[in-house]
Amino acid sequence: MNTYRHLLKIARQYDPLSTDYFRIVCAVNSYNNYVQRWYDDPAARRQVEPLITQTRQWCEAIQYAIINGTAIPALRDIEQPREAASPV
Repeated sequence: MNTYRHLLKIARQYDPLSTDYFRIVCAVNSYNNYVQRWYDDPAARRQVEPLITQTRQWCEAIQYAIINGTAIPALRDIEQPREAASPV
């Protein structure tokens, strides 16, 4: 049940030792693990839901970068705008 499995197939075009490859695989696996935890542990759902949202945004940002031929973002790259938008 991995929504972003197609990104793993795309990752094959990158050097397995590259940062881009690592970011793609890490994002997809993190998303999959959090979703699996959400299903397996109902008590943890409240804690896991923000992580699912965050990794989904990361996967979407990676997908967007691949489509547009731009740099694959790190997780911290997508966290910064969200943190800047939140009230202090």
